[in-house]
Amino acid sequence: MDKNSTGIGLLKVQVFSGNDAFPVEGAKVIISRNGQIEVFLITDSKGATPYVKLRSPSKENSLKPYSDDREENYRADIYAQGFEPLKNLYVDLVGGTSSLLSVNLIPSYKEDI
Repeated sequence: MDKNSTGIGLLKVQVFSGNDAFPVEGAKVIISRNGQIEVFLITDSKGATPYVKLRSPSKENSLKPYSDDREENYRADIYAQGFEPLKNLYVDLVGGTSSLLSVNLIPSYKEDI
């Protein structure tokens, strides 16, 4: 990405169990880009993280049809006790916009032996 064309995009993650039924408090959310961790978050009692600012292309560049700087790709990994982890969720951000990643975790039914 061209350093002169960067902007800031906002990302918030909401974590629920089973079809948006219950918020998952204390879920660990790791946001990374190109294999490097950018931010580590924990969900609140409503299953939400705060909005975080992340580097992304400017809105102007995102509107150029043949630009390589149209969006910035981040990856989200989400872990919570008692649930199967979600890994490699791709999130695209554009400068000057807010993005919401809403996920539903599946309960883990592993038995302790």
